[in-house]
Amino acid sequence: MIRKSHTLDILKIRLDNGRKRGTPILGFHTGRYLAPGIFLVAGLMLAVSAVAESTARIKNPFYSTPQWRLWHLDQQPVRAGDKVLVPTPPHSRDIPVDPGPSAPAERFLVYRKGSSADQKYAGIWDDVYASADGRHSFMPRQWTDAYGNSATLRGQHMDLVISPEIRSLAKLGLTFTSQSTTGMGHDLTDSYAEIDNLERYFCFANTLRAGPAHSSYTEFQLDRIDDKYDAIVPCFFNSVGSSGSEVNALAKMMIAGGYLPAATKYRLKENGLYIPTLLYIWKAALPYDVPYTNELRHRVAYASNGGSEDSYLPRQVEINHTYHKYDESRHLRNMVELAKSMDTAPPVALFQSAIINGGSIESINKTTIRVHQGLGQTIRIRVSARESFDLEDRPLSFNWSSLYANTGAIIEPSENGEEAVITVPFDARLPTGTNRDHAYS
Repeated sequence: MIRKSHTLDILKIRLDNGRKRGTPILGFHTGRYLAPGIFLVAGLMLAVSAVAESTARIKNPFYSTPQWRLWHLDQQPVRAGDKVLVPTPPHSRDIPVDPGPSAPAERFLVYRKGSSADQKYAGIWDDVYASADGRHSFMPRQWTDAYGNSATLRGQHMDLVISPEIRSLAKLGLTFTSQSTTGMGHDLTDSYAEIDNLERYFCFANTLRAGPAHSSYTEFQLDRIDDKYDAIVPCFFNSVGSSGSEVNALAKMMIAGGYLPAATKYRLKENGLYIPTLLYIWKAALPYDVPYTNELRHRVAYASNGGSEDSYLPRQVEINHTYHKYDESRHLRNMVELAKSMDTAPPVALFQSAIINGGSIESINKTTIRVHQGLGQTIRIRVSARESFDLEDRPLSFNWSSLYANTGAIIEPSENGEEAVITVPFDARLPTGTNRDHAYS
């Protein structure tokens, strides 16, 4: 069951000694949605070109007007190399509908053919997927389960192949990318520039960058986890596994996005907030009976398919694959139900600044603050989340909590909750991290 919370969370802090890694992940509430301050997408190092799709002012941490193509406003074909992008004709679109009274209880994916002015849910006809590795990874043709649920993807969304050098993502209205190559794991999380690129040119520009964790995260030994990430960076998606392991997650996010009310999806895309919302839906819908602040929902890498079909789990996390498994059908069902309920957009949690005493700040980005703690050091850091916002200007309240944290850490929110002072003492009992190839349990 999906829990709708009236508090939006979280400050997540993830630490190990010697090289303490802090990943504050903030959240807050507007009275309806639990909205995380973490989001995801790219790393193709691409420049976004301005596109005159809309001159309306928007709410976005990087842009004042849309700098990306909005297919629901302009459906004229666009050429990308040898490919011409054009949406599926209205009469051929699979439009999500609610199951009828005679539908089996297990059925949650139902479609009818053809768009109409009064359709309730958006569909996926305005989404664009790109393989950034020459179709070494590719979006599945369809998603199915053992209960008769099925969603056709091929032919319902636009797709193409891009190279990492492409400079026209904005005018393509790109929504999802997969890139199953080396350098798609922790390499994208260990500097201000890499994280800023993910935030500025992907996550908050309606494009999700996804790839496999590969050797950045494995569990082969009983006494250690091989985890090379500097922090949990919530503005892109990594899957447990190697080549192609990320695409099932993209399929589920595309399907769930199609079940957003049409007005909500278009408003999210206009403001460049579609991807943060999909990442929230992914995490909040994971079928674990735990609060949203629980570590099961916030990881450096996720099983893209939680069932036995995910062949990477026994290979990449051999001694602990049960920790990564979940009911695949229930996950997508939860995602769909949560999407259908979003008649308004969830709020966006952002970091503005940090003042530190002890340790060293490695980077301050919109969605992640990275702090390193030296041996014997106590860190005291003041973090501001004043740039957080809600599209409808609903009042925000803030709730800070810790994830993967040193149990001695103390969080002291300000009176209005917009700031918090976090004190993290040194704890010699925690495993020691190294600069690049560190391990902790």
